[in-house]
Amino acid sequence: MQRGKNPPAPATIKHIAIESGVSIASVSRALNDEEGVGMETRKRILETSKRLNYHPNLQARGLVSKKPNAIGIIIPGRRNSRSQVHIIQRF
Repeated sequence: MQRGKNPPAPATIKHIAIESGVSIASVSRALNDEEGVGMETRKRILETSKRLNYHPNLQARGLVSKKPNAIGIIIPGRRNSRSQVHIIQRF
């Protein structure tokens, strides 16, 4: 078995904040198109998010908003096998 490097962790708003030199709150406001962030700062944050290939974590967003965008389906197994659980997310 060949050992390789683990894939890099997905970018978070904390990574974007550090790279952009702003607060996490500013990154959140810019990404959610809220007021309170200057045009140049917003532009810098959005460019950094694209460069870092940032994608929002939908599960985390669902936990914070208490409105998860996922449903679970349990499919019963046969007598001697386990049930299967499938999670379906809306994107």
